[in-house]
Amino acid sequence: MGIPNRLFQFAELVLITACFAGFVVQLVDIYLKYEAKTTIVVAEDISYEKLHLPVITVCPGPGWKTPGKPINYIQMAEKKFKLEEMFINKTVQELKNTSAYHIREIATVAFGYCYTIRKLDPVIEGIVEPYLFMDKRLDLILAYHEKHEESWMFFGTFPDTFRLLYLHLENLVNIGTVGVDLQKKHLAKISHKKSNCRSYSSLDYSTCMISRFVQDLQVVNITCRSALIPKVFDWEKLGNLPLCQTERESNAMLNLASDIASKVYQSRACPLPCERYYYIPTVTQFHKNTRNMKDMYGADVGIWHSYQSLRVESKREEFVYDMGDVLAAVGGNMGLWLGFSCLSLLLDVFGRIKQKAILKRN
Repeated sequence: MGIPNRLFQFAELVLITACFAGFVVQLVDIYLKYEAKTTIVVAEDISYEKLHLPVITVCPGPGWKTPGKPINYIQMAEKKFKLEEMFINKTVQELKNTSAYHIREIATVAFGYCYTIRKLDPVIEGIVEPYLFMDKRLDLILAYHEKHEESWMFFGTFPDTFRLLYLHLENLVNIGTVGVDLQKKHLAKISHKKSNCRSYSSLDYSTCMISRFVQDLQVVNITCRSALIPKVFDWEKLGNLPLCQTERESNAMLNLASDIASKVYQSRACPLPCERYYYIPTVTQFHKNTRNMKDMYGADVGIWHSYQSLRVESKREEFVYDMGDVLAAVGGNMGLWLGFSCLSLLLDVFGRIKQKAILKRN
C-alpha cells in the first residue's frame, strides 16, 4: 500500500509554509537592522599636497584694558586692545596686507575685543605664517577654526570640536619664541532622523543660531541693548532698542543674552553641521632666546604655527546596514528560502513571452 497522495500534498504545504515563514522572519530582521540606523565610524588618514592655515582668532587674555565691560561704543574704543598694542609694527603691517590676509574685528562677551586673521594663500609645508611678534608680554587666547565660525565666539558657545589655546605669556621669563603645532581633522556624520546634525555648511549653522537668538530674545522683556552684542544681529526686529546707559543694565542684558545663546545651542534648535573640519593646537616648544628676538625683530615674544604633517585624520560615519546591504540581504534570502533569483525570474518571463509568440504564430 503506497503513501496517500494527500500526505505528499500536506508535506509539500508544510515545507512551503516553513520556507515562507523563514523568509518572513529574515525579512523582519533585515527591516529592524535597517530601521535602527546603527552606524560605525571609519577612520583614515588622507594626504594632501597643500593645506590651508585655519582662521586664527586672537583675543587678549585680560579681555579689556581696564576692569569691567564697556557699555557704549566710546568706552569700547577706549578699553579695547588695538592690534598695534598687541603686536609689533612689522607684524601689524603684514597682517594689514589685504593681498595676503583678511582681518576682521569682533567684540565678544566672553573674550573681549578680538581679531580674526585669515591667510589667503595655501600652506605647502613647514612653518606657516603669520609670525606673531609682540614687544611686550600679554596673555593671549587663540582659537583655530574655519571661515564664518568666528560667530560662534559671540557668547562663548562652541561645538565640542572648537578648541581654544590659552597662552600665558605675561609672567614668563626669558622665553623668546613659542611654537604651536596644528593637527587638522575631519569629521563627517550622516544626516538622518535619528542624528543630531544637518547637511548644511558652517555659515548656514551660524545664520540659524543668529536667527534663533534674535527670535528668543524678542519674547523676553528687555529695554536696551549692549554695545557688545555684534551688529550682525538684526536689532530692527527688536524695535531699534537704545544702548544701555549704565553698567548694571548692560551686564544684565549680556547675562540674559548669554543664557539665551547657551540654551539655543544646548537645545540643538540649530543642529550642528554633519561635516566639519577642526584643528587641534599643541604648544610644542618654548625657546629661551629673548635677546636674539630683540636684536632681530625688536620683539620680546614670537609665536609661529606649523602643521604636524600634511595628513588629515578623517573620521566618517557609515551605516552598518545601508540600502545596498538591504537589497543584497533580501535577494539572498529570497534565493535561500523561496528559490527565487533574478536570472530564473527573467528566464521564466522570457519563456512565457516566447511561448505566447509561438502560439500566436501557429
